[in-house]
Amino acid sequence: MSPNHLLLYSLRQSLEHAGIPVEFSQKYAALELPGGLEIASGPVEGEFHPSMLPFWILTIHPEYFPRGIDMQVVGLGDTVEQQVYTVTDQYLSGIFNTIYTGLEGRFNPEEDIRVEMEEGDQRFHTSAGALQYQGNWDGLQRPDDLLTFLMPEIPNRMEPNEFNWVKAYVARHADGQIIGDCFWNNQFWPEGFDLLARQMQSLPANDAFIGLKQFILFRKCAGND
Repeated sequence: MSPNHLLLYSLRQSLEHAGIPVEFSQKYAALELPGGLEIASGPVEGEFHPSMLPFWILTIHPEYFPRGIDMQVVGLGDTVEQQVYTVTDQYLSGIFNTIYTGLEGRFNPEEDIRVEMEEGDQRFHTSAGALQYQGNWDGLQRPDDLLTFLMPEIPNRMEPNEFNWVKAYVARHADGQIIGDCFWNNQFWPEGFDLLARQMQSLPANDAFIGLKQFILFRKCAGND
């Protein structure tokens, strides 16, 4: 069985264990879920360290994001099975659960944000996936989320769609070099990345690699009260 098919089987098993009906697609390498939701996956081409196995995962909804929310998720481990397990865990806890609960309209109203748009003041629900920490954070204060750092630029980027999303990754090498990316609705968002890079640069030097990764979803509220 190829690594990609192993990943799809792993995802199906975990989703069914959570009580979500899943079928294998007859069209391409993907899973079909209720409401027309699909999860498609494929390996990232290239040469990588033997302990790394990266995948592209596309989460598709026929109405809200027909082109998909695309993510690159890297599996880690000494075997393909271990690598697939880490991809499954990262995707479900950091991405899928956020999308699925957002489609069901399950949000915490206390986390709503207001954005001034052309049509007036608009309220959006927010839902953030698990913030993933990388590297050695000993002696450093860990942030609770990345949304706080991105808020100054969000009003300038929010689109009048039912859904908007951010996928962000920022890291600092031991020598102080900042790397990463920040995408808004699958498009690179330089202003967002600059905010994250400045925040990472402001942390005290610790001569170690540190990184942060998070997926954030916004859904337009039906009313603005």
